[in-house]
Formats: sequence, structure tokens, C-alpha cells
Amino acid sequence: MAGKRINILDRIQDSFADTDSEKISKYLDRLYAAISDYTQKIRRDSLLVLLLVAAFELVNSSPGTPLSVASFKFHRGSVVLQFVPAVVAYLFLQINTDGIKLADMGITFRRLFRRWLGERGYPETGGFILPATPLYWNIKQSLPSKDIIQHHRYVREYRTSTWFTTILVLGILVFEGHAYFVLYSGKFPRDILWLLSLCFTLVCLVLSGRNFIDWYRTARTEKSSLA
Repeated sequence: MAGKRINILDRIQDSFADTDSEKISKYLDRLYAAISDYTQKIRRDSLLVLLLVAAFELVNSSPGTPLSVASFKFHRGSVVLQFVPAVVAYLFLQINTDGIKLADMGITFRRLFRRWLGERGYPETGGFILPATPLYWNIKQSLPSKDIIQHHRYVREYRTSTWFTTILVLGILVFEGHAYFVLYSGKFPRDILWLLSLCFTLVCLVLSGRNFIDWYRTARTEKSSLA
């Protein structure tokens, strides 16, 4: 019979004894820096997605206007334009993957910070000092208990974040469908570049969905461990 599967977050927590305050403190410093890096990376990738979507739509509405975003230069009818939706899908997969890692690191940070504080530690103390995350991609990790005065404000913040995240995801999906319809119009069904771009995009979107589902299945267990 296969052994019991272990959550990597539990493995990290079990790596430190309650008396290892100095080691926990150093690990928290490195973890805080990693969380900051992931947060900044999500912001940059999200901005690039927005710019690529806007550039694609501008080129589509103004055929004679060439545009460049970062290292991408394209115009109506260019080969590069066919891969813009694929790049957007890849960036969405990257944001999704980094966001899930960010959520896991946030949970680990709160667990270890609570242990570092000792008997008087509460789950809210660690989450309060975490780096700011984008409102449009702030994956829920935990909420303060109902006896906390700020509980309703944090619940409202989480719901607002969920709304923005939903709009972002739906917006990307709508853009992908619209972009491939525009690229396909007037072209032969056997256009190999269009087909390659579409296949790559579908793979990225499917992987994003699978990643989120796998994370969601363990999210409740991880949340309960903070209580």
C-alpha cells in the first residue's frame, strides 16, 4: 500500500523545532524576499498582458498602424501578430503558476511566523506584514476570525479581489476567442501558423485550469491548518 502523501507546506513547517527561533527568523526573511519577488513578477506579467491585448486590438482596428510592445513589433498581416494570443496565454499560465506559489508561500510564512512568536502568536500577525499583492490577483489564503473588528473589511476586500480576478480571467478568455476569430477570418483552414498558435494557446489554458483545480483541492486543508 502506498504511503500517505505529504503536503510540502507541512514538510517545511516540520523542518523547524519550536526552539529554532533564529533559524525560523532567517528563513522568514528569505521567504519574505521571495514573496516580494513573485508579487512584482505577477505585476509585470499582468501589465505585459494588458499591453499586448491593447496593441492587438489597435492593430486590428487600424491596419496601417505598426506597433511595438517590449521586444514585440507587429502590424496587420504580420506573422508575429498570429502569436500574440499564444504569448498572452503563456503569460496567463505564468501568472497562474506564480500566483499559486505565492499563496503557498503566504501560508507557510504565516505558519512559521506564528511559531516564531510562540504561545501568544495568532494567524493574523503573519498575514498583516506580508508584502502587498495586486488586488486583481490576490488568491485567498485566510481571513481573520469573526471576532476581529476588521473582519468585515477584509471579507469585502477579498470579494472585491475575487471580482477583479474573475473579470481578468474572463477578459483573457474572451480575447483569445476574439483574436483567433479575427486571425482566422479570410485565411485558409490549413494555415499552419494559425493552427500552431491555437494549439499552444489551448495547452496553456488547459494547464492553467488544471493548476487552479489542483490548488483548490488542497486550499481548504491548508486554510484549516492556520486556524
